[in-house]
Amino acid sequence: MDYVKGISINTCLGERQVDTGVSPVGVARMDVDSLYADSASLLMDYINNSNQEAWEKIKAKIGYTFENLDLNLLRPMNSGFNQN
Repeated sequence: MDYVKGISINTCLGERQVDTGVSPVGVARMDVDSLYADSASLLMDYINNSNQEAWEKIKAKIGYTFENLDLNLLRPMNSGFNQN
């Protein structure tokens, strides 16, 4: 994706210009056990045994992921960024 000089984003430090040489990066600290640990075995248990408890745990992991990610950088350029 090409970035245009002068694009800025809202950050916790205020309005900042994006470095035009590289893509913006977002970081989130997350608990591995709540995120993806044991997901494969839970999915296998749900598929093979129709284990509803396993499915509920998978949904909780998906919910945890979305609650803890900042989705601002996943939006299209024209909705999440301001042009100067």
